[in-house]
Amino acid sequence: MPDVEDSTRRQSDIETHEIELADADTFLNLRENKLGDCDNNSSLVSLDDERLGLLLHDGDEQQPAGSTSICKEEMAADLSPTQLLKDDVYRLPNFSPRLVIGACALLAAFAFALGCFFLLVVHSSSNATSNVTANTVSHCSSLKREFGFWSDYQCSLWHYIEKNESIDMTPYKAKNIPLSDRFWSNKTQSPGSGKDGRVIYHLHLHKNMGSTFCKWFCATTRCNPRDNCNVPDTWWYNKSEPDLHYQWGAYIGCKRSQERYVYEQIQKSGWGYVASEGSLSDEPIFGADGPYYHTIILREPMDWVISMWHYESKAVKSISNGISLNEYLLNHLWGIPDFYTRRICGCSCVHNNPLTSQDFLIAKSRIDLFDLVLAQDMMEDVESIRRLFESEFPSLQFRQLGVKSNKGNYAKVNLTQFQINFIQNQTEMDKVLYEYGKILHQRRMETLLMQQHV
Repeated sequence: MPDVEDSTRRQSDIETHEIELADADTFLNLRENKLGDCDNNSSLVSLDDERLGLLLHDGDEQQPAGSTSICKEEMAADLSPTQLLKDDVYRLPNFSPRLVIGACALLAAFAFALGCFFLLVVHSSSNATSNVTANTVSHCSSLKREFGFWSDYQCSLWHYIEKNESIDMTPYKAKNIPLSDRFWSNKTQSPGSGKDGRVIYHLHLHKNMGSTFCKWFCATTRCNPRDNCNVPDTWWYNKSEPDLHYQWGAYIGCKRSQERYVYEQIQKSGWGYVASEGSLSDEPIFGADGPYYHTIILREPMDWVISMWHYESKAVKSISNGISLNEYLLNHLWGIPDFYTRRICGCSCVHNNPLTSQDFLIAKSRIDLFDLVLAQDMMEDVESIRRLFESEFPSLQFRQLGVKSNKGNYAKVNLTQFQINFIQNQTEMDKVLYEYGKILHQRRMETLLMQQHV
């Protein structure tokens, strides 16, 4: 019989534990779901005393028989983690040391793998950055060899040219200007042909063949030879802005209101060609349906400085003959730094100090819209230039251009390192623009050859 009693007791214990597990789950769910507080009648739960006692009290205490109502919050408080851990039913599982060691080893391996991955990413990123830097340095070295650049800054400016970057030139294209704002009529004839053609407007950078250009065009169209083809300053000079005198201002006007007046005077004079030894307008108008055909000649900046020295030391009365180059550079060279860039950028740039990369980009964007860009050092073959003119200006006759103005004897000058460094420092942007001008010149001549072979 003891075996039967033991079996019955074990069965009873199993059923009791099953009841304990079920009721404990019920009470835990009530607590986690926060079903209300004790002020609400619906928050009362009835359990028989025997089952409730198993959960809330030590097994030694006896509870009165019957049904008991209990507040869920109280019940949840009694079923705190600390209380629950006291019951054998909710004790944490007893993990073996081998299982714990295995889990720790797995976590350590995962952390090690994650660390290795992070180091690999950092190393790859560092290598990529190093490769980009190395490629940039290598490319800049190549540009220095190809174009004679002397600074990394010039390489960064050349990046604008390689990427064909530009400011928004929409407001400066004639086709985008409303008819009500146009002060010119549509031109049906080729440039330089008079009132029915666009006026050829040459931005004359000093000592860049501007006087030779004036002679060539005055021989075939009406112009103002007495003033080196320049627009008279009485048409555009504003005494309220004395800084924009004849060396700085835009001879056709800095703003549209001035441009309108100057253009009307040019039309009355019947000139087909005009020049400006100042700057470009702040609001230039480009395009085949605009008032002007824009031309410019660029010269190697180092040669330009030496030529300016020869000219001013002999021709300008305020400078005595034989002035040393050092004296000229330090006390008489004007319009620097970056004489070309300032004038192409416009009136607003001529006194900017210092010029910025944005100023350079403005100049580059504007020169892109010039109708004809030439490089002086590529004009030795005068006959090819004459054929180019005949193509660009079919209504004009260029029978013989003659020899261009003498370059001077500056090539014989042996420059000191100080003089080279000084000139380079003053022409950093201009050198980049000049090299770009050579490319534009070459493209135009290649286009001309293709047209002749069609």
